[in-house]
Amino acid sequence: MQGLESLNQVLVTKSVRDNDKLQAARKELIDGLNVATNGRANIGLKRMGELDPKAVANACRPRLSQKKTLILCSKWETKIRNAGWHPFKVIMVDDQPMEIFLDDDDKLVELKQEHGDQMFALVKQALIERNKYNPSGGYPETLLWNFKHSREATMEEAVQFIVKKCCAKKRKH
Repeated sequence: MQGLESLNQVLVTKSVRDNDKLQAARKELIDGLNVATNGRANIGLKRMGELDPKAVANACRPRLSQKKTLILCSKWETKIRNAGWHPFKVIMVDDQPMEIFLDDDDKLVELKQEHGDQMFALVKQALIERNKYNPSGGYPETLLWNFKHSREATMEEAVQFIVKKCCAKKRKH
């Protein structure tokens, strides 16, 4: 029994060390992609829990000027980052807690009335992302993102993208 416990401890330690290495590699990949990509790549970075100023501008066009749109975007970014505002409700489903979004939150109802369904949907999406990826911090989390398939990119996809990009540059020289 003591031998099995010792083996288990060794495996747990190795797993933690390997996970730390993987997270360090992911961070380096994110840092590298931040510098190396343009806005048109299939693989890139997405800040989860953050409003996209271009999408906000499209949602508010032509009612608001560019300056007012930026002010509105900044105002709602501040509200989204406020960890004290949590428009979610926890319910039990099959003895498991599940969070549901409260569409009837006072701030969100007011937003929908003043700026419409598109703006409401953008803020709702940012809140859901914040709640999923960083519920306690209230700040956006940067993820590797597959824009072609609208989902989180795997490390493998990101590495393949970088390798393909490097090979394309070598061929041009």
